[in-house]
Amino acid sequence: MARIVGNSESLFRIHAFSGLNESPSGDAELNYGEAAECRNFRVTREGSLQVRPGSRTLWRFNGPVEGFWQGRVSDRAVKVAAAAGKLWLLGRPGEATDLGNIGPGSCRFFGFGRKLYILTGKRYLVWSGYGQVTDVEGYRPVVVVSATPTGGGTTLEAVNRLNGLRRGFFSPTGSARVFTLPEKALSSVDYVRLRESGAHLKYTANLEAGTVTLATAPAAGTNTLEIGWTKGGGSRGEVLRCRFFELYSGATDNRVFLYGGGDNRAFYSGIDYDGRATAEYFPEGNVLKAGSDNTPITGMIRHHSKLLVFKPDGTFSVQTGTVTLAGGEEIAVFYLTPLQREMGSDTPGQVTLVDNDPRTLWGGGVYTWKSAGSLGSMDERVGRRISQRVEESLGEMELSQAVVFDDEVGREWYVSQGGVTLVHNYSRDCWYRYEGLAPRCFGTLDGAVCFGTDDGELKRMSREYRNDDGEPIHAFWRSGSMSMDKAHRRKWGKYLWVGLKPESGAAVTVTTQTDVRTHCPVGVARASLMSYSNVNFEHWSYSTNRQPRVRRVKPWAGPGSFEQVILESRSASETATVLTLEGTVRLGRYSR
Repeated sequence: MARIVGNSESLFRIHAFSGLNESPSGDAELNYGEAAECRNFRVTREGSLQVRPGSRTLWRFNGPVEGFWQGRVSDRAVKVAAAAGKLWLLGRPGEATDLGNIGPGSCRFFGFGRKLYILTGKRYLVWSGYGQVTDVEGYRPVVVVSATPTGGGTTLEAVNRLNGLRRGFFSPTGSARVFTLPEKALSSVDYVRLRESGAHLKYTANLEAGTVTLATAPAAGTNTLEIGWTKGGGSRGEVLRCRFFELYSGATDNRVFLYGGGDNRAFYSGIDYDGRATAEYFPEGNVLKAGSDNTPITGMIRHHSKLLVFKPDGTFSVQTGTVTLAGGEEIAVFYLTPLQREMGSDTPGQVTLVDNDPRTLWGGGVYTWKSAGSLGSMDERVGRRISQRVEESLGEMELSQAVVFDDEVGREWYVSQGGVTLVHNYSRDCWYRYEGLAPRCFGTLDGAVCFGTDDGELKRMSREYRNDDGEPIHAFWRSGSMSMDKAHRRKWGKYLWVGLKPESGAAVTVTTQTDVRTHCPVGVARASLMSYSNVNFEHWSYSTNRQPRVRRVKPWAGPGSFEQVILESRSASETATVLTLEGTVRLGRYSR
């Protein structure tokens, strides 16, 4: 005997969108609001679905944009960019001033001591805010004090890795004209001067013997005579190979840690003779070695009162302390402690602090590192993988070459490589995918997210732009396969209600498909406001009502057991912010 199943209707509602979920088990188990595909749509802070911001080129150069920076240098606010092998001072859009050659390759900028420092992996440069960029010569340390004309004295500061410059303070006897330096086989003797007046004295030098003979004997005194000399060039090459930096010292961030030279060492800066922190003094003994020599340091970031050090095969924590020397002098030291023996960071220089938690790329995924306990300690349980919903898109990237960026204002974290950009909205914990951007580097200028490209374009992203330099933005969103909790019943799509935010040129196309029928009629939902910006007179509207609009469309689909909804926008002038999505389906007989 046949069993008759009466027809009825079922309703689904999406009042908050949840981003992309590339589930390996298919899209039939996705929650309402999750997308099986989501390209060039973003999720707003309130959970609405919105066409991504467009982009516009503000500056164009004759070579790749390697990095850019905004801040204060000396007494002025500046914006600079590294592009086409040069440093540029950015003015109004389209205007830039050449500040000198810095060479090819990616750049990292940091401000320190009212100056701007630049790392390229081949050069270490500084810009004072005026004139041209120059190579950092480095601080000349005081290696000896209280030396007599015959030598001796007290050893003070260590030599600087950046150069072979030294100086010493001598105590003349009033009659001696020959002064013996603490080193022999010198490269040069650079000057002899009286410390109080600054007057330079005439001299001759014996570089091999390391002696200086003055034309006249200076007056007797203690540490009144300063002699400067050079021996060799230091180990400058080890510092120049470093491509990345982090600022840390515990209580204050007045030490510069340089890393990224291809090994497990980081070099940290010292304090000069006058007690000032400087980014131009890296004493020979200021070296931090993390774990095995077989793998390099790939990331460093300050987290609470500690410095986290990441390698491909582990993670370490650095904290500060002090040691008292035999002479009673107290110096700062840095202690390194292992945290994790396996997980770390695979991508050099791409560790970010997101919502006060470090984030790394490792093992083909994205990891966030949270503190365990109230004291900020960490163990192997704190590295948590958060990218399960976008593993398919991550698999398209070469993560060792990816660039990452945290937009703290928009609370969005970007990872980009090979023309694919994944965005994590961490205020709502959802992911989406952008295409058509191809960033080489990210940053902010005047509060807006900007990026540089291989083609020499420095672009700004904003919802003011409805296109990418005139190119249409193709936004596509496809829901999971929805059964309305009745997978055993056949269904016919009946109506869809699309809630839109009214704005100039607001429109989105809507269609559906089922497991049986894939080509269904397309409906268009519009909620345009009167505006002359981004106007399209084909869809002109005189409406000024800013209340949300609900539009009913009837993209017929069926029969089928599962239904998918597709939202699409392909335009250089239109946009869309979808607030809600509701639909009804008519239920039929059992599926077969």
